[in-house]
Amino acid sequence: MFLGDIAKELIVASTVAFKEKTKVIAASQAQILSNFCGQKCPVINGQLVTGSDMDALLSYVEVIAATKWKVGSKYFFRHEIATRRGDR
Repeated sequence: MFLGDIAKELIVASTVAFKEKTKVIAASQAQILSNFCGQKCPVINGQLVTGSDMDALLSYVEVIAATKWKVGSKYFFRHEIATRRGDR
């Protein structure tokens, strides 16, 4: 699983919801991102998205992108919990 793909899905879904003034449909992306980084995602499934929500989401994703993640590792609330076999 690549966090960038998940973040992109959430940004696209949020942008569509914002432009169409509908609730965002992103079943699990926000929760996955929150579990990885340990910070609550500013946009969740079923939420009406405002301009400030979009700004908060983009800032949130920038923080996640700037974090040093190890390829092949699994994280829970920003703590590394597992790596690929052979990496230790």
